[in-house]
Amino acid sequence: MYLKSMGYFYVACRESIKILDTFSRFFSRTSKLQSDKFYIERRSHFLDFCSEHVVDIYEQMKKGGELSGFISHLKYMDSGANNPFLTNKWKNFESSPAQEIGISFETIKGKGFERVKISHIPMDRQYRKTFLFAEDAYKNRYFIHKSTMKNATQEQFYNLQEKDELAVILKNVAGKEYKESEQSYVLKN
Repeated sequence: MYLKSMGYFYVACRESIKILDTFSRFFSRTSKLQSDKFYIERRSHFLDFCSEHVVDIYEQMKKGGELSGFISHLKYMDSGANNPFLTNKWKNFESSPAQEIGISFETIKGKGFERVKISHIPMDRQYRKTFLFAEDAYKNRYFIHKSTMKNATQEQFYNLQEKDELAVILKNVAGKEYKESEQSYVLKN
């Protein structure tokens, strides 16, 4: 293909990640169209494109850590035989047991984490935004972007609810109303 032979450049990869994220959310949420032939065909083309290019795109952007979460999301998008992410080629990208959703706070206690509860999930029309807000026991407010989630796939991030608990490590950003997370983990209830 043209991309493979010409190489991947930064600006195209940056925009590609945004587009892939948008398409993956669309194909994950449109349950009314699940049986539509045109929809199934387009989802299959999307998965084929991702199978061919997603590793190179994420590597160009130096976002390899986010790749396994995105791959996990693509695996669950379609359980049929047409999903290339269910083949042996992608077995290496399966999440390790340490990344299972819902870790115990006791296992990370004393490592600089703050325990917070989700307080607000912003929406844009009917779609959730790629970030959420949380509060700790002292009513300090936190901004948490989905890219900081270390033990939740994209689909799991979008299924989080208010009052779910997270553990966060903070970035040092002075003068902000909200504290910003650098790493976030979903905690077991």
